[in-house]
Amino acid sequence: VLDCFLMELIKKIFFNSDPILYNNIFLSFGILLPNSLHENFEELITKLGITRKSCPQIKSRVNSFEVYDNNNYNKYVRKLDLAKRLTEARINNEFEIHIQPKVNIHTDKIIGGEVLLRWSKSGDIPLYEYLPLLIEYEEIYLVDLNNFRKACNYIKEGLNNNKPRVPLSFNITNVALLQKNSQKEYVSIMEEIGVPSEYIEFELLEDIKFQNDKRIPEILNFFKERGIRCSLDDFGTGNSSFAFLINGGIDAIKLDRMFFRGELTKEREFFLKHIFEMAREVNVDIISEGVEDKEYIDYLKEIGGEFVQGFYYYKPMPLDDFQKLLDSQEIN
Repeated sequence: VLDCFLMELIKKIFFNSDPILYNNIFLSFGILLPNSLHENFEELITKLGITRKSCPQIKSRVNSFEVYDNNNYNKYVRKLDLAKRLTEARINNEFEIHIQPKVNIHTDKIIGGEVLLRWSKSGDIPLYEYLPLLIEYEEIYLVDLNNFRKACNYIKEGLNNNKPRVPLSFNITNVALLQKNSQKEYVSIMEEIGVPSEYIEFELLEDIKFQNDKRIPEILNFFKERGIRCSLDDFGTGNSSFAFLINGGIDAIKLDRMFFRGELTKEREFFLKHIFEMAREVNVDIISEGVEDKEYIDYLKEIGGEFVQGFYYYKPMPLDDFQKLLDSQEIN
């Protein structure tokens, strides 16, 4: 009965004879069954709204409906609660820097590091749960800028006191990258603190749409003019990998960990070898990310690989532990 009622309602509105409305109005519904009617009116409206928004098809511009489910409701409330906690965490400066070293596989020396985000008071909430929310609610830009400033202060303090420092790379999410004048904000922090450009590299995420946004080449050129390296993260997982290589502006690519998962088959050897050959032809460096096994290290040496970031050498670590490694490397 309910399905019939909804279908008739949808048809009457969707096929409205008015030329402006015809086939242009899509409806979405949240449905609360009668045996659940026990809260007051405001609570019911809230639950209906949340139920409607939880429908998987709502973003597809089609007619859709979802029946109330208590588990989905609790999940949505938990998400909003976590989003609020993340905003408070940003205000209270609870996000800190961890670094995963990048290693030259021919010397086993640390030649750089990637700055990674960690929430010091996350409790048992994993990174894969809170990071997407930071991005969805656009908190990530302010968090990243704050951690970038921390990292720049760390580099400058070391250089001023003759302590060992290596170049650090920073992920820039698409949300942050496409913020108006975001690239200028990053550079202004560098210049304010006085960090030489050779100590900074920006990593763009692979799902950035190079061919669909004219600003990307302009942003890459802006960094390049100031001597700042740019790399493409997660190379091989999305649609923009080769667009970046063809159009230039990228100094390095980071081969995604999928290339180094499982047995080193002839097929994997073939693809890795030709990716390295191609990168050399266009003068682009390669960092192999997520490498955990010696057989891959040996093969990378064989085909001319140089740089690795992965558990075979080091896991991400707090900044102090990273510095201890650099100090030990200098002594040895």
